[in-house]
Order: sequence, then structure tokens, then C-alpha cells
Amino acid sequence: MIGFLNVGAVLIATTALQMTVPSVRILADAKFPLLLAVVLYYALTRPRGPAMAIAFWAGLLADSLGPMPLGYSAVCFCVVALAAGMFRGFVFEDTWITPAVFGLAAAGMVATGFYLLLINQEGFGDVSGWWLTTKIAGTAVLGIVATPVMFLVARSMDHLTREFTRRTA
Repeated sequence: MIGFLNVGAVLIATTALQMTVPSVRILADAKFPLLLAVVLYYALTRPRGPAMAIAFWAGLLADSLGPMPLGYSAVCFCVVALAAGMFRGFVFEDTWITPAVFGLAAAGMVATGFYLLLINQEGFGDVSGWWLTTKIAGTAVLGIVATPVMFLVARSMDHLTREFTRRTA
């Protein structure tokens, strides 16, 4: 029960933070992929089933923040959670380089996935290739920064709830 509340608190707090952190104008208004970073943390530290459920809910929360059609982020986050979960046994989760590399790859994949899903939407033809490339690369670079920070926050919450559970058990 405590683990479920922990995940919920991290998702809600990250959603609030995602809403308040401004985009980076020079990178085609790319935003820090904070919710994606949380999805990556849980994909690398939880079994596949719970990680996919967390990815789905994080995607719905991300879609509720902006003009993205509901479910697009959930699909992209679930694909990333599945891919990251496959590498769970091969990486060191306690180093900063693992989240940075996963953040770079996942943010680029999700940004590309968004635009592949949106390609048939009305008004998408107005986007230039240069802007799209800058946005995808910018999101990937911001993933390098955001993911280690969010790993630290989520890991701290996990340690806090483990201590609480150990004391009350």
C-alpha cells in the first residue's frame, strides 16, 4: 500500500512540476521530460507489469497537461517502459550515467513518436523539418539533465517509504 502511495505522490508532484517548468525557447520550445524520467525510473526498478501501469498513468497525466490527444503519451511511455525494462539486468541504476543515457534515448524516442503519431493531424504540415529536428534533439538533451534529477527524487522517496515500512512493521 505504501509503495502505491509513493508512486502516486511522485506522479502527482512530477505532474505539477511539469506544468510549472517553462519550455526552452532556443530548443524549439522543448520541455524537460520530467514525467518520462519518472517512467524510466520505475521501468528500471520495478517488474514489467507495475512499470507499464505507471507508464500508462504518467502518459495520461502528461496528455492532460496540453493539447496532445489523450493516449498518445501513454502509448509512447509504455513503449519506452517496455524497452527500458528489457535492459534492467544490464545496467547500473545507482550511477548518474545510466539515467542520463536512458533519458537521452527515451526523450528522443518519445518526441519522435509524438510527431509520428501526429503526422496525419490537421495543421501538422505547417511544421518545418528544421524546427522538428531541433525540437526532438532539444528534448533529448533536456532528458540528459532531467532524468538523473528525477531518479534521485524517486529513489529518495523509495528509501523514505522503505524506512517508514520497516519501522511500522
